[in-house]
Amino acid sequence: MFWGHSRNGSGNGVPEALADHIRRVDDFAKKFSEPLDLSAAASISALMHDIGKYSDRFNNYVQGRSGCSSPDHWSAGARLVISALGGHNEQRFHLLDAIRLVIESHHSQLSKLSTPRESARRLDEYFASNSRLKCDEFAILMDRWRKDGFQLPGLGDERLASADAAAMLESRLLYSCLVDADFLATEGHFSGDVAIPYQPRSLAPEFDFGAAADHLESIMSSLPQSQPEMQWVRDHVGVQCRERALDASGLFTLTAPTGSGKTLAMLLFAFRHAEKHGHRRIVFVMPFLTIVSQTAQVIHSALSSLPGFDPSWVLEDHSLAGRNVNGAADSENPEEMELAREQRLEADNWDAPIILTSSVKCLESLHANRPSVCRKLHRLAKSVLIFDEVQTLPPKLASLTLATLTHLSHRFGSTVLFATATQPAFEMLESEDRPPLPNLRSPGQLSGNPWAPTEILPEHDKLFKVTAGRVKVKWWLDEELPLSEVASKIAKSDRSSLAIVNLKRHATQLFQEIRDRRCEAYHLSTSMCAEHRDQTLKLVRHRLAEGRPVKLVSTQCIEAGVDFPQRSFEGGWRSMAPLPSIAQAAGRINRSFEYAAASVLNVFRPNVEGAHYPPGYGAGITALQTLLTSLMEEGIHPDETELISSPELMQRYYAILYRLTGEAAMTDKLLAAVEGLDFEGVSSEYRLIDCEQRNILVGYNKAAQENLLAWHARPNQQRGWTRDWMRAARPYTVTVYEFEFKKLTAAGCLFPIPFGAEEHLVPEECRWWALPEDAGHYDPNVGLEVPQEDGLLEV
Repeated sequence: MFWGHSRNGSGNGVPEALADHIRRVDDFAKKFSEPLDLSAAASISALMHDIGKYSDRFNNYVQGRSGCSSPDHWSAGARLVISALGGHNEQRFHLLDAIRLVIESHHSQLSKLSTPRESARRLDEYFASNSRLKCDEFAILMDRWRKDGFQLPGLGDERLASADAAAMLESRLLYSCLVDADFLATEGHFSGDVAIPYQPRSLAPEFDFGAAADHLESIMSSLPQSQPEMQWVRDHVGVQCRERALDASGLFTLTAPTGSGKTLAMLLFAFRHAEKHGHRRIVFVMPFLTIVSQTAQVIHSALSSLPGFDPSWVLEDHSLAGRNVNGAADSENPEEMELAREQRLEADNWDAPIILTSSVKCLESLHANRPSVCRKLHRLAKSVLIFDEVQTLPPKLASLTLATLTHLSHRFGSTVLFATATQPAFEMLESEDRPPLPNLRSPGQLSGNPWAPTEILPEHDKLFKVTAGRVKVKWWLDEELPLSEVASKIAKSDRSSLAIVNLKRHATQLFQEIRDRRCEAYHLSTSMCAEHRDQTLKLVRHRLAEGRPVKLVSTQCIEAGVDFPQRSFEGGWRSMAPLPSIAQAAGRINRSFEYAAASVLNVFRPNVEGAHYPPGYGAGITALQTLLTSLMEEGIHPDETELISSPELMQRYYAILYRLTGEAAMTDKLLAAVEGLDFEGVSSEYRLIDCEQRNILVGYNKAAQENLLAWHARPNQQRGWTRDWMRAARPYTVTVYEFEFKKLTAAGCLFPIPFGAEEHLVPEECRWWALPEDAGHYDPNVGLEVPQEDGLLEV
């Protein structure tokens, strides 16, 4: 008997036979790969992934015999599968090499795709230099494997795509099938004991998309009526989403004004589309956690009255979804505690009908190379993916992202919807007259199929004309305005005003200037922890709903997707920014025609020392200034245009951004990694957030901070506690850039919170730190206050 795993039941149970483990992994992998049409490749990967465990060395190790360290049990399968299925092939895009790669990497990380011949040569060199396993043992391993009743299926017609991004996506999804199968089978063994040796987790609950769509339509029809103009817009968006849901699966865009009811309309589209085409799940992807939380509330509210409602239908997978600060479930109810446990497990592999996640989590996973991150990816096949506020996608990642999503749709039957009020001109990346930049590749070049979405609202310009009367923009272009002057204008007004600036230090300064004028004001920025921001927004929304004047100073964190459902602001100010940001700022003002007269958004250039905007804004501002100059040369003053409400002018803006600034070109390292089929390189370079950041656990809620620190200090923690702790800490954490971190450590007000291997590093290497409540530097109004030094940029 050959063993696959040691005894379960905390060492008091039973070991798992290797043949049983391989069969369980094979069953899972074949099931997961059905929507991929890669069942043979997945089965081969599963059958060969642990063949190295048939070695005497591994069996000595698993039985705990002294002197035996953990042997390499994955490389043998990688080499043997090449020999078994034709190892002399020199084709670059060959499915056999993808199978080799996922077997070799199932306990490490995806490295590179090569050719079967080159991979065989490299592995032979590895075995020649490794005294633990020799090539002449392979026959023994294969013989033992066959005696357990295994044989390899043929690949049949299964092939690997011949475009770079497409081949990499297919390899990741195949990898996902294997590693998720291996995780689940292993988990099932170690969840068992003597009485029940194998205890797999429960499957996702059944979900009736048709019944959910019927229920949602009844809810939408009974919602309170808005002002006539906005009600017509919302009705039109809802009707079109319902009708277009019957279209074939593929790529879609939804371009609709802010406040037009996109969230419920997109949910209806997804339910009806999944019902029509048999999609397995719906994945909502949003750029900011505030939007994720809002959308979760909307979906839970809509579904909670559906007969047979099951809370596990909806899974939130983002940094604020997790356990409470005591390290236990939020409820003492055993059923709710079990639900919390199951949802933490489901977050690993997205086994739920409705997923809510962040852009970072979804898109970086689609371009990752680690097993724990990639294991959920097979769930995206034959699914509906809705990306909200897509204007936040960094242009340099646009082509690769679109290529990946295009192939996910074209090859694996998924539907992808891009929604926003400021739809980027991504189609330009496919046009023949796209900018002649060395590093610019079209999505079609990278995936083999062009980005060619269908617009759900082809006449969306009519909707923007209706909503254009909500807000007029006054452009202060002739001179820069001191923040003190802006503060005076806001303080003197008896109306609710929203002021959005580009930098945290500008927000703090403007907030203080308003307060100095004996005017009550509120502040919102990422200097505040998430719980602090949520409480501030709750208070602001309440005051607005009561009709009381509110002055709110914020950074751009308020712009995309933050809703004010009962009443929005009556006017506003916005520091000069890229055009989509200005349009999103306008969407927080007079959102539903609550105010009879058109509100005014003042766009100004602040007269401040140092930087005017954060990294990444320069190209967008240059493109906007170029557009404004062009309009004035045409005899059109910006004040006289509906610049923020014109899809045509928004497209002109993006055309300038892509052509004149080169923003859509990939970086040298990212392009080289894609063309070199280098998974590690792509994972390293594909980052939605460029800058290195540290996590500071602040004392906004003193009791929460104390509980978290006590939890961290406990000995003999349960498996997986680190992830649970970090999720619980997120609401009370502020992320800071490296230069801010250095200022805080220089002030001596932080202490490290090490995890795992960090305990053996110098403290400065830790990613998590704590700011004690009594150390100062966390203001109840503006959040974390970073000590200032001349010459250092504040972002």
